[in-house]
Amino acid sequence: MKNRDIQATWKYHDGTKHSYWSIRNNPHFLDWANRPLPFKIYPKIEPFSLPQDAPQTGVAALAAISAPVSWAGGDSVPDLQDLARILYFSAGITKQRKYPDGETFFRAAACTGALYEIELYVVTGDIKGLDAGVYHFNPADVSLRLLRKGDFRGNLAQATVMEPAVARAPATIVCTGIYWRNAWKYQARTYRHFGAEDVAQEAVLKTFKNLSRFRQEAKFSTWVIQITINEAKMKLRKERRHLYESLDDGKQNDEGDYVPKDFADWREIPSEALEQSELRQALAKALDSLPEKYRSVLILRDVQQLSINETAEALGLSEANVKTRLCRARLQMRDALAPGFDGAWSRGREYEKVRPF
Repeated sequence: MKNRDIQATWKYHDGTKHSYWSIRNNPHFLDWANRPLPFKIYPKIEPFSLPQDAPQTGVAALAAISAPVSWAGGDSVPDLQDLARILYFSAGITKQRKYPDGETFFRAAACTGALYEIELYVVTGDIKGLDAGVYHFNPADVSLRLLRKGDFRGNLAQATVMEPAVARAPATIVCTGIYWRNAWKYQARTYRHFGAEDVAQEAVLKTFKNLSRFRQEAKFSTWVIQITINEAKMKLRKERRHLYESLDDGKQNDEGDYVPKDFADWREIPSEALEQSELRQALAKALDSLPEKYRSVLILRDVQQLSINETAEALGLSEANVKTRLCRARLQMRDALAPGFDGAWSRGREYEKVRPF
């Protein structure tokens, strides 16, 4: 499969969409005993502690990014204090909260499910207070761990085809992702969280760059969403090179015979599309039929995948009450949906419950 195989991408996104049916048909419960570690650990490498005093400037983030910057020219080389602040405000721990199942560490940059799968590395030359090398940043103890000693900025520049900004940088922060941290909770949808990063990043950069052009004729959120949509469309246009692939290109099998190129038919099958539509309508109707007190618990537990403790805290209930309501909600959903599994939806029979509540 080629990197720009758009059809394969669409197939993945369609196959991992949330729906009432997919959630009901494939229940997923978090395996707390197998929960991934929140921090990457190098047990045999001594930590290099970073300064932890990060005084607040009182300047709002948007104001700091959008304000014009005066530059007198020349190179600006950060010292250890500057590097420590950048790392802390990018991935440092700003708050922690204890639960019966463990403890959650909240970081400066938000992340889906508070799983924080992004790890930060620093590739630097000699700067004030820090020798040249490749370091890993550990937010747990606000420290660096030296993985490779020496100046490896040349390797990084080669990997970016000698990008001037990378080649001349005194230090570069490299972001990597640990997929298991995210997949533990989101399973096959994990790649969705990584795949849209390019579009999101470009959208954020364009938003900040054009803040002065925001005319306040609509909500700020509406303006940002439109920028994101436009950026996504631009990305799709750039990746439509498959439309110009030759229809005559084929391949040879093991016996040397020519095999024509195979093009899959990705169109919807009408009968399947109708069944899926009827299933969605039945699931939506069954969910809407639940009393609010049961529906809210069911959504938080079985759709949002919150734990019993988190659901109880969100709704202001006891854990025992959450378990009781969840059990009743599932039973009511079962009885509301049971008639449809014998073909009632496709036969036009009246929607009914097995037993009234």
